[in-house]
Amino acid sequence: MNPETVREDLRRFLDAADRGTAAALAERADVSAATLSMFKNGKYPGDNETIARRVGVVLKEQTLLTAIGTGNYRPCWLVNTPKGLRIVKTPETVERIKTKYPEAYVVQIWVGKRPHELIFREGTDETA
Repeated sequence: MNPETVREDLRRFLDAADRGTAAALAERADVSAATLSMFKNGKYPGDNETIARRVGVVLKEQTLLTAIGTGNYRPCWLVNTPKGLRIVKTPETVERIKTKYPEAYVVQIWVGKRPHELIFREGTDETA
């Protein structure tokens, strides 16, 4: 991730956020509040690429959580089992499949209101 782009996104995010959000974001990004502040102001003397990557991931997660919270996305799952690939619409069905096929591979998809709005999350042990 480009440090300048992340820095701009971070400034916009913090300008719109409540007090104390910077400290929480720093904790989620696994950096100190001082590091986050220096990075935001373009004065961090260390590895800006690493900080940008960590902060960028948290900002993307926050954007997703906001979008999901407003109801703009709905989840569904692609589940690959020995019997093939299927699309599943409820977490209960995913759990039943995972119980029957513990080796099943699950990809969660958040589908937006427009066809091009897709967010993927993959793994074998998460359904939410």
